[in-house]
Amino acid sequence: MDVSIIVIIKNESLYIKKCLNSILSQSYKNFELILIENNSTDGTLEIIESYKDERIKLFYYNNDSGYGDLRNYAIKKTTGKYIF
Repeated sequence: MDVSIIVIIKNESLYIKKCLNSILSQSYKNFELILIENNSTDGTLEIIESYKDERIKLFYYNNDSGYGDLRNYAIKKTTGKYIF
Protein backbone atom coordinates (compact mmCIF):
# COMPACT_ATOMS: atom_id res chain seq x y z
CA MET A 1 0.00 0.00 0.00
CA ASP A 2 1.43 3.35 -1.03
CA VAL A 3 -1.00 5.79 0.53
CA SER A 4 -3.06 5.88 3.73
CA ILE A 5 -5.87 8.42 3.99
CA ILE A 6 -7.16 9.15 7.48
CA VAL A 7 -10.66 10.49 8.14
CA ILE A 8 -11.81 11.14 11.70
CA ILE A 9 -15.57 10.94 12.05
CA LYS A 10 -18.09 12.01 14.67
CA ASN A 11 -21.71 12.74 13.79
CA GLU A 12 -21.08 13.45 10.10
CA SER A 13 -24.22 11.87 8.61
CA LEU A 14 -24.90 14.94 6.45
CA TYR A 15 -21.46 14.89 4.81
CA ILE A 16 -19.94 11.41 5.08
CA LYS A 17 -21.36 10.05 1.80
CA LYS A 18 -19.97 12.95 -0.19
CA CYS A 19 -16.61 12.58 1.56
CA LEU A 20 -16.35 8.82 0.99
CA ASN A 21 -17.57 9.00 -2.60
CA SER A 22 -15.03 11.71 -3.38
CA ILE A 23 -12.12 9.73 -1.93
CA LEU A 24 -13.15 6.39 -3.43
CA SER A 25 -13.67 7.84 -6.91
CA GLN A 26 -10.10 9.11 -7.29
CA SER A 27 -8.21 7.84 -10.33
CA TYR A 28 -5.35 6.69 -8.11
CA LYS A 29 -6.55 3.44 -6.53
CA ASN A 30 -3.59 2.14 -4.48
CA PHE A 31 -4.66 3.50 -1.11
CA GLU A 32 -6.29 2.49 2.13
CA LEU A 33 -8.94 4.63 3.75
CA ILE A 34 -8.62 4.63 7.53
CA LEU A 35 -11.88 5.74 9.15
CA ILE A 36 -11.79 6.47 12.87
CA GLU A 37 -15.32 6.51 14.25
CA ASN A 38 -15.65 8.43 17.51
CA ASN A 39 -19.01 7.77 19.20
CA SER A 40 -21.36 9.02 16.46
CA THR A 41 -25.02 9.08 17.40
CA ASP A 42 -26.62 10.36 14.19
CA GLY A 43 -26.56 7.41 11.78
CA THR A 44 -23.04 8.03 10.47
CA LEU A 45 -21.94 4.51 11.32
CA GLU A 46 -24.79 2.93 9.35
CA ILE A 47 -23.84 4.96 6.28
CA ILE A 48 -20.19 3.91 6.55
CA GLU A 49 -21.12 0.25 7.00
CA SER A 50 -23.16 0.35 3.78
CA TYR A 51 -19.94 0.75 1.76
CA LYS A 52 -18.40 -2.51 0.58
CA ASP A 53 -14.92 -1.48 -0.51
CA GLU A 54 -11.86 -3.43 0.60
CA ARG A 55 -9.85 -0.19 0.83
CA ILE A 56 -12.00 1.01 3.74
CA LYS A 57 -10.74 0.10 7.20
CA LEU A 58 -13.07 1.16 9.98
CA PHE A 59 -11.82 1.52 13.54
CA TYR A 60 -13.65 2.65 16.65
CA TYR A 61 -12.16 5.05 19.17
CA ASN A 62 -14.40 5.61 22.16
CA ASN A 63 -12.47 8.24 24.03
CA ASP A 64 -13.20 11.97 23.94
CA SER A 65 -9.62 12.94 24.72
CA GLY A 66 -9.21 15.12 21.63
CA TYR A 67 -8.21 15.10 17.99
CA GLY A 68 -4.51 14.70 18.75
CA ASP A 69 -5.13 11.32 20.36
CA LEU A 70 -7.48 10.34 17.54
CA ARG A 71 -4.87 11.18 14.90
CA ASN A 72 -2.13 9.34 16.76
CA TYR A 73 -4.39 6.29 17.05
CA ALA A 74 -5.16 6.49 13.33
CA ILE A 75 -1.50 6.76 12.35
CA LYS A 76 -0.80 3.52 14.24
CA LYS A 77 -3.40 1.78 12.04
CA THR A 78 -1.88 2.85 8.71
CA THR A 79 0.27 0.71 6.43
CA GLY A 80 0.95 3.27 3.69
CA LYS A 81 4.25 4.90 2.88
CA TYR A 82 2.51 8.28 2.72
CA ILE A 83 -0.20 9.44 5.13
CA PHE A 84 -2.86 12.04 4.37
